Amino acid sequence: MSDLTTKVTLADGHEMPLQGLGLYKVTSQAELAGVVQSAWESGYRLFDTAQMYKNEGMLGAAIKELSLPRDEMFVTTKVSRLRCNVGLCGSLITRTRYGLR
Repeated sequence: MSDLTTKVTLADGHEMPLQGLGLYKVTSQAELAGVVQSAWESGYRLFDTAQMYKNEGMLGAAIKELSLPRDEMFVTTKVSRLRCNVGLCGSLITRTRYGLR
């Protein structure tokens, strides 16, 4: 079993924590900021979101609001395969990247 500091090295050389905090069903900015702050203080450095959770932009805002060092964390997200199948993948990924800034 790994702890919150155990990481895996990806093919591009970046290191990603093996354990992270999923943000499914966190739907308000205040709640998300509180969850992220508590998780950060507990040692979490990976945060997982998805477009279908509708909180990617809130995660980006919480990271900025809490002045968390972005270079010390890893953020994962997911896009809908169905939406990508209709040719929208590029715009979905761009929107996600913008929301997480």
